Amino acid sequence: MRASIADRMNAAGPTRGFDYLRLFLALGVVAWHSIYVSGDAQVQNIVLNSWIGPLKALLLPMFFSLSGFLVAGSMERARSLEGFATLRVLRIAPALAVEVLLSVILLGAVLTELPLGEYFTSPTLRSYLLNMCGDIHYHLPGVFLNNPVHATVNLSLWTVPFELQCYLFLIVLSGLGFFKRKPVFLCVGVSLNLGLWLAYFIFRAHGPASAASMTMPGPGLVISFLAGITIYLYRREIPLRAELAVLAFILAYGLLHEPRFMVLAIFPAAYLTIWAGLTNPPSSLIVRSGDYSYGIYVFAFPIQQALAMNPTLRLWYFNMPAAFVLSFLYATFSWHVVEKPVLGKKKPAVAFVEALGARLRRRLWPAAPASSSL
Repeated sequence: MRASIADRMNAAGPTRGFDYLRLFLALGVVAWHSIYVSGDAQVQNIVLNSWIGPLKALLLPMFFSLSGFLVAGSMERARSLEGFATLRVLRIAPALAVEVLLSVILLGAVLTELPLGEYFTSPTLRSYLLNMCGDIHYHLPGVFLNNPVHATVNLSLWTVPFELQCYLFLIVLSGLGFFKRKPVFLCVGVSLNLGLWLAYFIFRAHGPASAASMTMPGPGLVISFLAGITIYLYRREIPLRAELAVLAFILAYGLLHEPRFMVLAIFPAAYLTIWAGLTNPPSSLIVRSGDYSYGIYVFAFPIQQALAMNPTLRLWYFNMPAAFVLSFLYATFSWHVVEKPVLGKKKPAVAFVEALGARLRRRLWPAAPASSSL
């Protein structure tokens, strides 16, 4: 009998594949962005129209599928919806807030072409602070005005609203009881996938490969998240086989090569992601010491833009290695100073929020259960 995903999870316990995969995907995004911020249209076209293009397009769907699979486990273990929501907020909000504040107070203040008084009183700066709440803005006053990617501080943040939508969608589906009804959850994910493909096929303009056309649209990332959850829910039924992973890669790669069909790559990409995540490569100091992928993802682009202000460091083959090093250093700070200490407080934070939710429900609905148990 072939081993299932659940068999692998039970036999191996925690695996390091997901740790390596997160880091690899984050660095893949940094690699592409180094080419993008260079402004070298020729190199961008070579990448997008070569065998590398579908690999670039695969990065974000895999990121979201990985997140969906792991977050599904967190939802299953959570005692309440408010406890689950608290864990998600603690995981993403503090590091995001620190990134936004450092971009405003340190990076922007140093690099702006405006007088500091005008910089700090600008409405554009106040708008940028809304990034901490998921209301994404890309401009700081007077910053990166002469870069090839004009006046854009952190393009990576475009995925944050869709990440928040993923968590909200999961909370709503769980509240409706769909999380425990696997066939319904599967039908929702597949129907959304097919509906998005049809809309994407009919209404989106298609031409030569471009950065936009070779990027999974935001709704596709949400469906990638749901695909990861679906695989988790069916983990006892789905076999974990290398040949299926190879087949999934071939299928996803072929579909991603043609922008009109890329959203159909979501479920094959999700299976490939989970298979890779459940491998167990040798341990290393990097994966043992922390999860640096989030810090790399959220702050690498401002670093790359700062480097691109220098004509030499703007060249992608100089920008890329410098961005790898500097973003990793920032991620080390983010993990050990911000993310890990906050996560260390998650138990009392969840207990506080759950107790607060229970008191609120007792006041509003005296006959209701004491907790919104899952």
